[in-house]
Amino acid sequence: MRLNLGVIDIPYRNAEGTSTGDVAEILEDKYQVMQRFFDMYDKDIVKDIEDGIAGAIENAFAGQKNPNLFAGSMSKTEKRFRNYLDKEEHGIQLKKHKAPKAGARKKMQYKKVEHTTAFVSSGLFRLNFKAWIEE
Repeated sequence: MRLNLGVIDIPYRNAEGTSTGDVAEILEDKYQVMQRFFDMYDKDIVKDIEDGIAGAIENAFAGQKNPNLFAGSMSKTEKRFRNYLDKEEHGIQLKKHKAPKAGARKKMQYKKVEHTTAFVSSGLFRLNFKAWIEE
């Protein structure tokens, strides 16, 4: 049995040729975002899997056919990962970029951009995170 953490591979609209899979590989190579998540929550993930298997066995004894042993625990893991990104629990500090200075067009105004959490700028990577078990 093997736990997998990854993303559904979906292309970004405004980045020609770039997909969530590409971004996941870059973030993992550079920041180990998913590895840090697993290192931080491995015991919780294992506990969720154990509870999910126990629940599926109970459901099987109650007459449910073909219970999914891992659906509930993987859903919890996915939610936990999204919270981990939202709360910036990874502890990775990224440089904030300032708006460029107005040059010849001094009348141009730059909107103040509020800080978004690291790795969640478009939300596509975050929303397409998946956890699954290979047997």
